[in-house]
Amino acid sequence: MSEGSRLLLDLAPGNYTAVVWANVKEEHFACTPGATLQDMKLDLKCPEDGHVTTDPGEILHGIASVTITEFGDQEHVVSMIKNTNRVHIVLEDITPISSYSAFSDNPYSLAITGSNGSYNYDNTLADGAALNYIPQYTIAGNTTQADFTILRIRENDDLQLTIQANGKEIHTERLATRLMENPRINGNDDFDRIDDYTLHYHLIQKEDGAHVVTLISINDWDVTHTGGGI
Repeated sequence: MSEGSRLLLDLAPGNYTAVVWANVKEEHFACTPGATLQDMKLDLKCPEDGHVTTDPGEILHGIASVTITEFGDQEHVVSMIKNTNRVHIVLEDITPISSYSAFSDNPYSLAITGSNGSYNYDNTLADGAALNYIPQYTIAGNTTQADFTILRIRENDDLQLTIQANGKEIHTERLATRLMENPRINGNDDFDRIDDYTLHYHLIQKEDGAHVVTLISINDWDVTHTGGGI
């Protein structure tokens, strides 16, 4: 759907609630109309293991109250909110090269997990399956970038970012809580406004095999200059 898109409806005079989900493809989503607004639901399709490995697309949602009169054609505008987010995790392993050489095959894997794949008519989260978003990886030298496409981020959701090294969990955190450390991200209004996030971490592997994970920046905000980090 592009800006200015129009949908022609032949409606009898009366009061209506218009609910719009745009750019929804049947291979990615199932929409349950229901008998009432409260029955209406949109669900992201995924296998039983909850792994999300495909890009669901640029999903938009809008809702508006509409009154149709008996006099001629009428036009009503429905404002849309983007339900899709791009999350980029950059892991820079700064372990001294003498120690890192044994791990040059890139031991890191990442996941974002949570239950944000089902939505009510008003775009609030509905009860849904637990999801495990699998990223696309780009590796250059000692830097691993994991690119995720996920659905809505909410201030009090259950989305977790997990980092593993050689199959062992070395770090986990609530995604929304971490993003809100950026002073420009203060809650759900900002999560609706911003749809692209980059978190840059430094990792050091110690001689005993433990990892030190330090957050460097969130988008263009430098954590290290404010006393933050892990």
